[in-house]
Amino acid sequence: MCIIQHKIINNGKDKIIKIALTQPIDYLGYEESLDNFINETTNNNINDVDDSEKFKFKYLDSNKNNKINIYFKYYSGNTYDYNYKFIGFVEDDINFNKTSFKNSFYVIDVFDNYNTQIQNKVTSNYLTVLGNSINSNYIIDYTGNSKQLSYLYIPVNFIENVVTGNTITLYVRLSFYNAKIGKLHLFYNSENEFLLTEEKYYYKILLDKTNKSFKYIVNNIDIIPLEVINNEYIDKFNRSLTILPQKQQNYPAGNTFNYIDGTYYTSD
Repeated sequence: MCIIQHKIINNGKDKIIKIALTQPIDYLGYEESLDNFINETTNNNINDVDDSEKFKFKYLDSNKNNKINIYFKYYSGNTYDYNYKFIGFVEDDINFNKTSFKNSFYVIDVFDNYNTQIQNKVTSNYLTVLGNSINSNYIIDYTGNSKQLSYLYIPVNFIENVVTGNTITLYVRLSFYNAKIGKLHLFYNSENEFLLTEEKYYYKILLDKTNKSFKYIVNNIDIIPLEVINNEYIDKFNRSLTILPQKQQNYPAGNTFNYIDGTYYTSD
């Protein structure tokens, strides 16, 4: 379903409000205009808001001293590196916080299963504060600066109605919205590189209901998501980013409706 929200500010004067009545239906799981979504997401530090309908879970893993590095590696020139230059950004974009960089963000989607045929999305979280470095690496540490990555906000109804025990295994899919080119970069789990199932694109996390915490289930010291370079898969994935045009209606000329033939005419 596509929902377009219109904000109306009452200033005591008459206003003419044009509302689109129709929208194209060639979209895949798209729920709102991408322009509005980008503005809403980047203008609000949404991961710092503890919604009353969600529980706040923080990253805790005593085996890793409750912190872990994450390196988002992009592909260019037959190699991977954690560098925003690989996807079209230049140092001025970051140093001067230009719109193309400021409006870019990471998406942390959480599912109950890695199989797209039976999975349900649990929640989505975002990293909108990218910092001022050309390098695309961050520290997941709730005591540090990258707090958006260090917390997950899980719906209360999921915790109360779905999680029957103290813990549950969930699956995280990572992607990056690149505002400079208007596309998503999808990552796969480097530890699952040779898997032939969809689990390749997900990270397991263990959610602990008792102490409101989560941790990534990884074997390596760091989390290293690698950019997916399968063009066919990426094109399919990016179909969900088709911006829904808000087209203006062609209003009929005339001030009187003819119920016989469905047309309008002008009457004195």
